[in-house]
Formats: sequence, C-alpha cells, structure tokens
Amino acid sequence: DPHSEVAVFQGSHIGIGGIPRALLSPGQYLISTDPCYPIYRSAALQSQATFYGLPLRAENHFLPDFNDLPREVADKAGLVVLNYPHNPTGALATPALFASALQFARRHQVPILHDFAYAAIGSAASDAPLSLFSQPDAKAWGVETYTFSKTFNMAGWRFGFAVGNASIIRAFKKLHTHSYSTVFGAIQDAAIAALNLPAERIAQLTAVYHQRREWVLRRLAALRWPARAAQGTFFLWLGVPPGYRSQAFARLLLQEAHILVAPGTGFGEGGEGFIRISLTADDDALSNALDRLARLALF
Repeated sequence: DPHSEVAVFQGSHIGIGGIPRALLSPGQYLISTDPCYPIYRSAALQSQATFYGLPLRAENHFLPDFNDLPREVADKAGLVVLNYPHNPTGALATPALFASALQFARRHQVPILHDFAYAAIGSAASDAPLSLFSQPDAKAWGVETYTFSKTFNMAGWRFGFAVGNASIIRAFKKLHTHSYSTVFGAIQDAAIAALNLPAERIAQLTAVYHQRREWVLRRLAALRWPARAAQGTFFLWLGVPPGYRSQAFARLLLQEAHILVAPGTGFGEGGEGFIRISLTADDDALSNALDRLARLALF
C-alpha cells in the first residue's frame, strides 16, 4: 500500500538512522553485526539504546548466527538491523539467514530493518541479491530501505525509501514529520524517471562493477593476495598480509604506495585483520594503484 507501507526521504541515511530512533527505547539493544556500517552504531547511540554486534567470521561466510546472542541481550532486543549484500564484507544473504532472523523476531517480538543499499549489484550479473521480502512472512516483522546512490548513481541527489510493515512505517513517518523536510520536487521527479528506466540500463551500470571486480581479483591473484570472489557490493574486503594489523597496514599503503583504503577496524573490532578497497575509482586509477601495490611485494 503506497500510503501506509511506503516512506520516502532525503537519502537512506535518514531511514536507517531514523527508524531506530522511532522504534527503540532507552535500555534496549539494537542488534546488528560486527563489523557493520558505522551508522548503525550511531543510530543506537542516538536512540539511547545499546549496540550489540553479532560476530561475522570468514568461516561462516560473514553471516551472523542468532544463537550467538547472550540471553540478556536477546531479552532486551528492540530492533535487528541487517545489511546484505553486506558492507564492508561483501557477503551475500541466504534464505537461511533471513529465515533465522525472522524466527528470532517472532520469538522475541522484535522488528527487523534490512538496509538493502546494494540491491542491484550482487557478485555477478546472474546473481540477484536476496530481499528480506523473499521470505513469506517478512512484512509482518520488517521493513527494507533502498537508496538511489548505488543503483542509479544519484549519490548527491538525496533520495531513498522504505517499504514494509505499516506499523513501522507509521512510527517512522511520525518522527520524520518532526525531524526532516520533504524531498525537493525535482529530485522526486528524477527518482521517478530512474525507477522507470529499462532493466537493461541498470544492468549496464552493474556490469561495470562486475567486470572491474573480476579484473581486480585477477590482479590480486597474480600478487598471491587471496580474496573471495563472491562479494556483492562495489567494495572488496581483503585480509591483510601475515604479521600486519588493519590500521598499520592501511598506514603502510598510504605512506609507501599512496593508496588510501579503509582499515577493517573502522567498521568494528570484528574488522581487525581486514581492509576494504573501493571499486568506484575508474579503471586507470585502480590499475595504477595495483601497479604500486605490486612493487611493495607483500606476498
């Protein structure tokens, strides 16, 4: 229902920051992942709630296990926030992940917010990322937020929307009315035009990321730098060489090769041992950076 189950706002930050503020009470827990997109921690703080990050491990394909939650955290849970394809790890959701999250939601009467920022990308052209709403009863418990900055390159033209559970949407709209302005009409017109683009146009953009990811992975393999191929964002999550920690390695790349990367610990303690690189730089810039990286002979 476009009136009761949809909310629009000036960029997805307002949705993923505002929905927790609308739903959480002081003393409750916002449950997400560690590592995670840092805004989720900020949203918990702004809501006077406590953040709890379920640990993500490479051996579990960077998917959370709700059985890892301490009982005292589960009992005070106020909101679950998921984000798949996952920033920063690039991990892809499985039906089992969403089924497990919804089982937890039903058991503890907790809503779910799924930040579907990378809905259009995936790890290959034939690999469409899973929506929370691929599960039959998801709308009874959750909402999903979308951004135009990734799918349509509208990063500066702030527009995002949330769809799903009417009660959650209603609570957020009440907060939005008192906290934010409406979206400029021309931006709304641009968003409508973007949504009406043929699927082939969207595929052209995502194809750039897929092709770029493939050749960067080939270059990394030539350097003997191990990397997971199945990553579903326009970043790559890479383990640091043996003997390094995330911050120290990021500093080395900046000072010795003039390459700027995000240290994994910027996304939480669970990011130790990793860095995140971006595929949004053009091919020439990436190739140049990889050439400089090769000269360091790290592996």
